[in-house]
Amino acid sequence: MYRTIRISRRLFVTTAAVFVLSLLLSFVSASIRLPKGYTRLYPGLYVSAEEDEKQGDTPDTVQIKKAYLTFDDGPSGVTPRILDVLDELGVKATFFVIGRNSEADVETLRRIHEEGHTIGLHSYSHEYQKIYHSVEDYLADFHALEQWVFEITGERAEIFRFPGGSNNSTAKKSVMTAIAAEMTRRGYTYYDWNVIAHDDKKAAYSPEVLFQNVKASAKGKLDRDLILLFHDNATRKTTPDVLPQVVEYFRENGYEFDQITSDTRPIQFQKPKK
Repeated sequence: MYRTIRISRRLFVTTAAVFVLSLLLSFVSASIRLPKGYTRLYPGLYVSAEEDEKQGDTPDTVQIKKAYLTFDDGPSGVTPRILDVLDELGVKATFFVIGRNSEADVETLRRIHEEGHTIGLHSYSHEYQKIYHSVEDYLADFHALEQWVFEITGERAEIFRFPGGSNNSTAKKSVMTAIAAEMTRRGYTYYDWNVIAHDDKKAAYSPEVLFQNVKASAKGKLDRDLILLFHDNATRKTTPDVLPQVVEYFRENGYEFDQITSDTRPIQFQKPKK
């Protein structure tokens, strides 16, 4: 009888120890923030080079005001006219492209690259509800576009622009925050804007209206760098016509035009959380 009781107590102590240890391990596991599953997706989707310090003012340098022409949603049938005007003006620009697979659009994408403009990523499908459904959905779309651009140009894009901007009203705030953080972790930089032409309406505005839109948007901002947002698709036929006025206006106000690179200090409506 005595021997049976000793074995029961030993089993009890052992069982209790295992139970306490299990609770402790559960607590430790819960307190450790494990990486999200999407961080393991697309292992090649990273900017390989170490990020350099973004360009900005320093006490020992004279500020040169920069203006950056950017075009969303191309390539399109309008892009060749935009490229012709930019060539005449001696200006390099930045094209945030989407996935367009017609032979003409593919050739236009090659031309953008060959003429030395910056290619940034915008969205492969440009379907807001789809790409902003989750981080995984955004990464899938981004990866498809990144591969498409690389296959055509041999260029690995390092910059991008969120459709609708980083403060768009389609994505849930929690999802948008997670997407921005994940893309930043992978080494990509996103760029919003601080001057807009409002050329994304259903009806194309005249060049004069577009010019007045740009001037009004830039009012009170002529003491800083400017990222100008234009759109590039088949319905924006007047956008190329306003570019000479825009370039002349900002040059007269002391601006130098440049293209965005990964070294350019970004304008971001919502800063990514680390």
